[in-house]
Amino acid sequence: MNGGTPLHRSPPGPPGRAKRHAAPARSRGEPRELLRAVFLLCALFGPALASAAADLLTRPHTVEYAGERVTLEPVPEPDLSQVEPEVRKTLDKQRADTAEALEKRVSRRLLAQAFGKLGEAYHAHHVYIPAGPAYRNAQRLDPANPRWSYLLGYLGEQTTELEQSVAAYRRVLELQPDNEHARLRLALVLLDLNRDDEAAALLERPFTDPALQPVADYALGRVALKRHRFEEAARRLERFLAAQPQASRAYYPLAMAYRGLGETDKARSVLARFGDGRVQIPDPMVDYLDGLMRGGLARLHQGLVALLERRYEDAVAAWGQALKLNPDNVPLRVSHARALFLAGEEPAARRELAEALRRDPSHPLANFMMGLLRQKDGDLEDASAHYDRAIAAEPDHAGAHYFKGLIEYQRGDYAQAARDLEVAAKASVRNHTARLYQALALLRAGAGHARVRRLLEEAHEAEPDNALVTYVLTRLLATSPDPRARDGKQALALAQSLMEKQPSPPHEALLAMALAETGDYDAALTHQTRVIAAALGMGRLDLLPELQRCLDAYQKKRPCRGLWPETDPVWQTPPLNIQGPFRDYPTPEPY
Repeated sequence: MNGGTPLHRSPPGPPGRAKRHAAPARSRGEPRELLRAVFLLCALFGPALASAAADLLTRPHTVEYAGERVTLEPVPEPDLSQVEPEVRKTLDKQRADTAEALEKRVSRRLLAQAFGKLGEAYHAHHVYIPAGPAYRNAQRLDPANPRWSYLLGYLGEQTTELEQSVAAYRRVLELQPDNEHARLRLALVLLDLNRDDEAAALLERPFTDPALQPVADYALGRVALKRHRFEEAARRLERFLAAQPQASRAYYPLAMAYRGLGETDKARSVLARFGDGRVQIPDPMVDYLDGLMRGGLARLHQGLVALLERRYEDAVAAWGQALKLNPDNVPLRVSHARALFLAGEEPAARRELAEALRRDPSHPLANFMMGLLRQKDGDLEDASAHYDRAIAAEPDHAGAHYFKGLIEYQRGDYAQAARDLEVAAKASVRNHTARLYQALALLRAGAGHARVRRLLEEAHEAEPDNALVTYVLTRLLATSPDPRARDGKQALALAQSLMEKQPSPPHEALLAMALAETGDYDAALTHQTRVIAAALGMGRLDLLPELQRCLDAYQKKRPCRGLWPETDPVWQTPPLNIQGPFRDYPTPEPY
């Protein structure tokens, strides 16, 4: 498959999303904790690197060719005892062949090739630690061959050793100035390191390979965004997404470009499409590495790539085949269930999750997904029990705390709901819905309005285009009985902004409240009268008592104090949508 590229400092995901993101081995610059998870799940690298019976490659060596001495690094020996036999046989044979070549002192070129092939074998199977020294030995033995530097650069992207990538790709360009793949990858790494000017210099020269130009547009769009050239950024990112619509991570910078242009509605619409789909760099070298995979790991990788690209039937097929080879792999079984659900096979997904929980009753993601399904069924007790088990195994599980908090909110246990929603908001900083309902739960639990104001202001500052957050904050600022929570001027500015972006009777009623709080009762009366007429025209007689209460206050030159009545829709929890969490909820255990 093609190489992937994550966004520079891409923000955490939408509501319910955890802090860690799984990605296929082909992706650039993934967090180190993900690499640890891949090692654990695939059982490709154990805790012991070398034993008393360590082989020849675990020691440093100095070899001499034509009077030139070359120092070779030790290549740690991984523990492959838990690896499936086909993969272990492949890696062991390549290591043995390399050791034999070193012992026989074959030609410099052949020894470089042996170390390079060993690095490729480890790299392709996600055994990253020994791959690095193997590549570096090949590089030292054959410094004129750009292949080993290129693969070392790509390895650095995957292990977040970005300075290693910079040095390696620069070496490739010294040897092959026209290597467009190395130039593009180097530019993207430099962007990740905030070295925008260096990246831009590399991108100025057009790319002759038409398959690379869309990714160059993506990179140049990011540069333009950082330089506040919003029109250029939007144009380039739109062009990139037309070529790679599955790269949903690119919707975030596009949304920021629209926001910079003042097109807030477009920004909000685009931001809703932000996800885990990664930028793909068509790259024959990476395709070659993927082709080296053996055994079930290849199917695991294929399934994960298919899931991220939303080819759910392909993910079902790949992971189903992998499960036949490794039926005891519970994380793989959970991923298979997830793909089944997304492919429209919900009964099969339920059976797979039940089997995963039979094998591992405490598995956090299996419990979370089963909790979602039971909440969808309306069995809130069972759903909460599954969320509790997920939290017991993973205390900061943002999704479990979020959905459990909403269940508690529905039951009227507002204090506990606020606690769970607070954990969800802290664990997933972009989960502004969690912060909003934490604030509403605190209001219903009798918490101080000044404390709630601070929470809402934090949420509004983080996502100023979230209309519901803005609405609730404005109402609190305009009508709270607590003078420490009120601020008429701030409420008026927010209400005016809402009316400009989304004119509607509720927002106009809010504007009237803010005007009254600032003492402009005549304007408040004008707007309130218009809102009452609109309510009558829509037949919403149920709204009239509250609207009339405020109208009476304005006629008496008084602000309209007090929050929403019990029947107001603002108190209701959002509708349950489990498609989103099944699709977007990442996991530190990709399979």
